[in-house]
Amino acid sequence: LMNFEGKDTDKPINSIISAVSKQSFDLEKDLLIRGYLVYKGKDEYVLIVVMHHIISDGWSMELITREIAGDYNNEGKGNIAEEKLSYIDYIYWLDERKEATEKQKEFWKKTLSPDMEVVSLPTDYIRPDVQTHNGYTVTSELDKDLTSKIKAFCKDNKITTFMFMLTAFSVLLHKLTGNTDIPIGVPIAGRGKKETEDMIGFFVNTLVMRCSVDL
Repeated sequence: LMNFEGKDTDKPINSIISAVSKQSFDLEKDLLIRGYLVYKGKDEYVLIVVMHHIISDGWSMELITREIAGDYNNEGKGNIAEEKLSYIDYIYWLDERKEATEKQKEFWKKTLSPDMEVVSLPTDYIRPDVQTHNGYTVTSELDKDLTSKIKAFCKDNKITTFMFMLTAFSVLLHKLTGNTDIPIGVPIAGRGKKETEDMIGFFVNTLVMRCSVDL
């Protein structure tokens, strides 16, 4: 835990967050979670927690926030609940399932075969020789009326909103590219067992949904 009291506290808090979050991790040497206590004024502090994605996911962040807040409100008297199982128990469980895991790998090797079409958007940049993994986020909101109609349609047809939106996105990519074989990466929570619901760790996974569009 690094204390910023009396140091850099004249900077906007967002600037400090930006600076500490850009510091890289050495996975072999560094602690993978860092805490920064920023002094803002009399009886006012801001706690910044930075951790490597390899040890947590979005679900874990909610658990950590809840437990830190609970312990703080209890004046540090041990309000944080002890986990019945730890992440290492989950790893041991995965290791015991090696045979089943190999079967799953074979399924995905066949499903994601080399003959899959490359989805090249007409307005996209030329693919670089070396992939950079740089990305960008575009946010768009649907109005309430359209959202209500989508939910009603899904209910009438006994499908989930996710299924509807995935299909709509597949059709959009088909119309833009002409491809009929559309692979779409979908992040999932990866917590299929109740025992993992209160466990802090990295469970999230990205599945490739291979969508066949035939209009």
